[in-house]
Amino acid sequence: MPDQKLRFKMNKRAEVETTQPLSIWLILVILVTLGVIVLGVYLVCFLDIDVRNDESQILTNRLIGAISSGGYLNEKIFGSNFSILKEAGIDRKSIEDSQIFYFNVSIFHNGIIVKSFVSGNRDFEIICRLSGKNFPECYEKELLVLDKKNNFDNFKIFVLTGSNNKGGYIQV
Repeated sequence: MPDQKLRFKMNKRAEVETTQPLSIWLILVILVTLGVIVLGVYLVCFLDIDVRNDESQILTNRLIGAISSGGYLNEKIFGSNFSILKEAGIDRKSIEDSQIFYFNVSIFHNGIIVKSFVSGNRDFEIICRLSGKNFPECYEKELLVLDKKNNFDNFKIFVLTGSNNKGGYIQV
C-alpha cells in the first residue's frame, strides 16, 4: 500500500488536518438549504394570502352540520331555545361583535320560509354581490334534507356566509 496517498496528514501536535477541498456535493447541499430558507422567509413575510373564501366555506359547513345530519333535518331547530351558534360550536362574539362575519340560514318547506337564522354584519348580504379586493368574500350553498317525523318531507336549506377577515400582523 505504499502507492496510495493518505488523505489526511498530521500536524506537529498530532492533530489531523484535511488537505481535500470541500466536495461539490457539500457545496450543493449548503446552497439548496440556503435557497429553501430564503424561499420560506419570502413566503411567510411577503405573500398576501387571502383566506376569506375558505373561512366562508368552513362557516357554511359548520352551520349545515348544526341543522342537519346524514341528510335529515335536526328536529331541535324548531324548538324555542335552539341556538344555531351553540349547536355549530361557534363563539357568538366572533360573529356578532366582530362585524367581519355574516351568515343567513333559511329553511324552506314548499317554497315558504319555515325558519331563518341571521347573524353578523347584515350589510354583507348586499355587499357580497359586489366584486373587489376590499369587499367580503361570500359562499352560498343550497341543499335538500328530509324530515324523519313528517313522512320524509323535503326541506330546502339555503345558506349564505361571508367573511371580511383580512388578518393582520402579529406583534412580537
